[in-house]
Amino acid sequence: SGDPFEPGPSPVGYYNGEREAFTTNDSFSKYAAYDMTGNVWEWTDRTRESFGLVETAIMGGSYDDDPFGSALFSQGFTWEDVTAKKATLGFRCARDQ
Repeated sequence: SGDPFEPGPSPVGYYNGEREAFTTNDSFSKYAAYDMTGNVWEWTDRTRESFGLVETAIMGGSYDDDPFGSALFSQGFTWEDVTAKKATLGFRCARDQ
């Protein structure tokens, strides 16, 4: 969707400040990356063992979350089984500077 009042994902690069239908800002991150607000919870390298189950911390949120909790940032996390396979889990490629 390109319409802010129509549900569904917006096209890649949609919020680049050049849309005519409504006002957008050139909204890239401090690393000049667009469209990084999550579609999936992100795996981290933080793990724990709980009742014999190895879990990893996941952060962010997914497209399947309640819209109220779908802010442009998230500082919270939750735990997930390291063998879990879900459409709402993923990872982000990153590099050290």
